[in-house]
Amino acid sequence: MAKQGLNPRFNAKREIPTFAEIAQQVHIDRLPTWKNPKHGQHWINTLRDNAFPKIGRMPVDSIGQPEVLMCLSPIWTEKHETAKRLSQRMKVVLDVAKSKGFRDGENPITAI
Repeated sequence: MAKQGLNPRFNAKREIPTFAEIAQQVHIDRLPTWKNPKHGQHWINTLRDNAFPKIGRMPVDSIGQPEVLMCLSPIWTEKHETAKRLSQRMKVVLDVAKSKGFRDGENPITAI
């Protein structure tokens, strides 16, 4: 790589983390910003209960609109407020994944 003028540190193939791994890291990073610990616990619990069972083990770069809808559709009419919060939290996780270079393109939540 160096002979080709590429920096191996920035061009090495990185292992793509899962949705759950990124979400848990975001949760840890943002804990100090929440008004109280209960709010932080609700934040991760919403993802744990509604997103992790369906997409938690998926590499974060392979999550698109079908996977997002798979998480949101079952609760959209019966638990609308939870679905809105889940959507916001999933968007944050996917935005952070993009900012760290693990995703490209538009956030699939934005397009819904």
